[in-house]
Amino acid sequence: SRPERLTRSAATRRCDLPGAPRAQTLASDLLTRFALPVPRHPGSDGASRGPPYHDELTLVRWFRSTIPTSPPRGLRLRPFRAVRYTAAAAPDLAAVIAPPYDVIDDDQRLELEARAPYNVVRLILPREATPPAAGGEQARLPALVHGDRYANASAIFDRWLDDGVLAADGAPALYVYQQRRASTVLQRGLFGAVVWQPLDAGVILPHENVRPGPVEDRLALMRAMQANPEPIFLLYDGGGAASEIGAAVAMTQPLTSTRTDDGIDHELWAITATADLARIDADLATRTAMI
Repeated sequence: SRPERLTRSAATRRCDLPGAPRAQTLASDLLTRFALPVPRHPGSDGASRGPPYHDELTLVRWFRSTIPTSPPRGLRLRPFRAVRYTAAAAPDLAAVIAPPYDVIDDDQRLELEARAPYNVVRLILPREATPPAAGGEQARLPALVHGDRYANASAIFDRWLDDGVLAADGAPALYVYQQRRASTVLQRGLFGAVVWQPLDAGVILPHENVRPGPVEDRLALMRAMQANPEPIFLLYDGGGAASEIGAAVAMTQPLTSTRTDDGIDHELWAITATADLARIDADLATRTAMI
């Protein structure tokens, strides 16, 4: 998704800075945002060069050329910079989270929208028209496009980023997520950026009997937002280094946590240690997973 995000970022900055300095500023911002090393490429004289800073279009083409076209085989889960609610905007996370989009009925959707102006239901189930708002809540929403719920989700997402409701973490990480009721762990897993594999590679096994409608709906939402507001759920055998590290991290103070009305504690930790990330990568590289 990096090239598409870059394309949109370039377009939104087109009027901000003149000429090459504008492209240079954009390149620096994106390399920092995605925590990428500065790639080098040979110049006409054979010397090593950095990114081309002539204009945004050249920069976009160069950026695309740095992305491998053939991903490494094996299950790969890469660290990424998660976009999370800020403590100032959402001191109570229980008020802004929601169940998976496909289990929310109309009544619960209204209840979640009324619970908090920044509830994530506005992103995962965007409306085609201006959603209901109470009091001064409407002022916190951007002007929405009637009839295009995907564009509305994108506008809300961008507004929340601009207003500091959401912010990207400073460093790439894999994240341990755990659901717990009292002392009983219900489930624990890892959030990461999965590297897509060819279907015939047998690394990520497809979900059976998937209807095209929901797939097209979620794809259209991600394309509009240039982000993924809900994770794809994968299962694998576990029992290796990734499970061991996740269990050990879950014994420490969480990065953030909340308790929902059903009594379930939701807890999140970040894994940034190079050694831990390397062990997890080596463990998962030998695995297969099922959607």
